[in-house]
Amino acid sequence: MGGGRDYPAPLPDVADYTVTFDGPDDPLHPHNWPLKKKVWMCTVLAFDTLCIAFGSAIVSGAVPYMSAIFHVHYVVSTLALSLYIFGFATGPVVWAPLSELYGRIPVLFASSFLFTVFNFAVACSDRIESVLICRFFAGCLGAAPMVVVPASFADMFGNKTRGTVVVFFALAVSVGPTMAPFLSAFIAKNSSMGWRWESFMVGIISVPQLFVIPFMNETHHPIILVNKAREIKRRTGIWGIHAPHDEFSLTIKEIVENNLTRPLHMLFTEPILFTVSLYNAFIYGMLYLFLTAYPIVFQLGYKMAPGTIGFEQW
Repeated sequence: MGGGRDYPAPLPDVADYTVTFDGPDDPLHPHNWPLKKKVWMCTVLAFDTLCIAFGSAIVSGAVPYMSAIFHVHYVVSTLALSLYIFGFATGPVVWAPLSELYGRIPVLFASSFLFTVFNFAVACSDRIESVLICRFFAGCLGAAPMVVVPASFADMFGNKTRGTVVVFFALAVSVGPTMAPFLSAFIAKNSSMGWRWESFMVGIISVPQLFVIPFMNETHHPIILVNKAREIKRRTGIWGIHAPHDEFSLTIKEIVENNLTRPLHMLFTEPILFTVSLYNAFIYGMLYLFLTAYPIVFQLGYKMAPGTIGFEQW
């Protein structure tokens, strides 16, 4: 062992020192939390998702103004919308395994903080390149709610009630992008505000999340047991007390295999998965295609005011 020490005596059975939930009715288990607590947490998480989805389409009304201000083609300005959605595809690859390792709350807080910072960065940018880069990172680093919030709902609700609760997540994802365009158009059209206030507004409504999320209870079951084991260890001084999650770790290789190569393999080898993914990709693509098509059709074709064309979309 070193230092002149002999090998220690054999340790007792590790199962005797492993912390678990105290039966199916354990109040620490998220399924047994009071309904009011669950409703409050679901409201906060759904609002966090709404902010991310709302931010995806908030620049749709600013595209013509950015083209004129930065002297770029209309297609270049629409990259502010496209790169944000591209960030949605890349960010969850990292956020999902991190939430399994460190819990839902730390990941959601980090994502919300970075999302807020990069939205303010978009609003303060003085070059189109800066706008596009910050929009990508706002979507990529802020995309954690897209994968972590459904997992949190699954942590708190069983199979019988989970479907009802996930409806609120689905509403947040769909209502956000469709609600943003007409607000975006009115803000960009307002001479006392301008297109920068679109990103300012997204950043401002995201700030309250930074003061609420850190004080929410963790919902990931293994992390709850880790906290329970840490508390028992502190009270008893028995260093061998631990949770099963303490022995769990992910390497870079495992993250790549589990979150990149395996999903691609399943996508092209499972017909049902491929069909559903293709359908969802088509619907999601059409949704954001409409965001850029409506101004062309109703503003240029029907000569409608920039703000009112958003109501046509809504």
